[in-house]
Amino acid sequence: MNLEDLYNLAERENIKIYDWYMENANGAFINIDRLNIIALNYDEIGTYIEEKETLAEELRSLLL
Repeated sequence: MNLEDLYNLAERENIKIYDWYMENANGAFINIDRLNIIALNYDEIGTYIEEKETLAEELRSLLL
């Protein structure tokens, strides 16, 4: 999967993605009731590969 595929998967699964500053973290997932959110710290993510790895990891956490 490429990065665009991961964003499309999140959209299909109704997972919102936000740019959110977090100290010492590239990403996090939040699951409250039926609300699924992925927070990506774009300021800390330096490369396409880091963005892809972070988004894939957070999607995996939410979809398992």
